[in-house]
This record gives sequence, C-alpha cells and structure tokens, in this order.
Amino acid sequence: MPEISEHFQLPPNMKSLMELLMHRNLVGRLSYTLRTNMTKRSKFTSGEITFGDTIDGAETAKYIHPQFIRSPKSQRAFPTVWVSSMNLLGADDNLLRTEGSPLSHANSYMTIADTGADGIYLPQPELINGIIKKLRKGLKQKGYTNERINGMWWRSAGFLHVREEALSSLPVLEFRLATSTRLKIRPKHYCTDKGNGTSQLRIRETKFPTLGTPLFRAYSIHVDYTDHRIALLEN
Repeated sequence: MPEISEHFQLPPNMKSLMELLMHRNLVGRLSYTLRTNMTKRSKFTSGEITFGDTIDGAETAKYIHPQFIRSPKSQRAFPTVWVSSMNLLGADDNLLRTEGSPLSHANSYMTIADTGADGIYLPQPELINGIIKKLRKGLKQKGYTNERINGMWWRSAGFLHVREEALSSLPVLEFRLATSTRLKIRPKHYCTDKGNGTSQLRIRETKFPTLGTPLFRAYSIHVDYTDHRIALLEN
C-alpha cells in the first residue's frame, strides 16, 4: 500500500485479498486458516492466520466439514453456510440430546461467518426469549427464588446481560448446518465479560444472518476456495 494511501483498496479486477495475493505469487492457492485465541473480554476475533495452506491429511478427521456454499453476494469475502435448524440445549453435556428445544423458523437460511462481526445475529424469532426461559428454568432448578432470578438478568443497549453466577444456567446454542453437521456454541463463547461480575450475551435477532466472534471463540476455521471446502476445528 503506498505511503500516501489512507485506506487499502483492491484493484477493480480483484474480488478479494486472497486473489490479489495469488495474483502477485505470494500464495499458491485461494485458502486460509484462522487459528483463533481470544480472551473473555474480547468482542472481536483475533488469532493467527495463514494464507495459501491446506489441511494435512492426517488432521482432516479432527475437523467438522460443513457444506461449502457458493454465494454471489459474499464472493470470497466471507465463508457461507446453510443453517437448517437451531436448538437451545441444556447446560449439562449429558442432557444435550434430551433437553433440546428447536427454535422455529419458516425456512433454512444462508449465513456468513464474519471475523469482523462481534456477535451472533440471526433471523430467529423468540431467540432471546427462549434463552431467558432456559436461564430461568436452570436457576429455578438450583433453588433460586423468583425474586432472585429476576435480579440475575436484564436487557441493556439491545443485548441481554447476566450476573456471573447465572452463566452456568445459560443454554448451549446448537446449529444444524445443511443436513447433518452440528455446531455447538456455549455460554463461554457467546458471553463477553463486562467486569463487576456481569457478562453480556453477544446475540441479537436480526434480518441479516451473521456468525461472528462467538463462532470463532468456539472453532478455528479453514476455508479453501480452490477446492471449495470449509472446515472447523473445535478450540
């Protein structure tokens, strides 16, 4: 980038940074791996990124392999997947399969995995209310009174906030991608530590589906536009 330039700009004939790197013979294929490493207070994705790499054959079995979706909207800027359903699951791993309750949505939808997004944004009606119901149920099972439960959570600036002692009662978000692949995003992934013993849930109901920081706290990602593959490795 020239010293006088204030912003990085791709040449008109280039659709992505990776394409530019390949055009200049800096990488040999249109792929990257992002190995994430974030703190509880980080709202945005951070980690180590490698361009032009592949997954070693012996390592392939460790990864989850969602269906690769070609999207004319995202081009090579964002990897894209289909979400066919979403569940709110119990906090105890032994109960995940028995306490799941699917959230309604008329159709499956396409969502981008965006390292620049600071939360999970989904067109899921009643998503936040569903989380609150699961939270209240979990706290009640632990012997909390209704009055005490009411003081464990509140809404502010469009997000749900909870006290630290309530984190273990929050549900696990389970996404079913296409026909079979399942992703689990736990409270430690979608909650951001705000200090003073409180956390903010980085989840909102919106029309434009995006999986941001919580996804990358839970999984590192490999995207290969040459072989048309997406692979996720649980952190």
